Amino acid sequence: MIAKYNCDEANRFAGEYNVRGIPTIIAFKNGEAVAQRTGMCDQATLDAFIEANL
Repeated sequence: MIAKYNCDEANRFAGEYNVRGIPTIIAFKNGEAVAQRTGMCDQATLDAFIEANL
């Protein structure tokens, strides 16, 4: 599942997951954050992040 969360409207999760910049992508497994990437990236880098955390 992929979800989008607006940190400007409600920042509860931003603090909980230590989001320091936008955009931030967090990979979850079994309900736990296992990887995080902050900042813009190209498609190949995004694909690699997703593949590494499937």
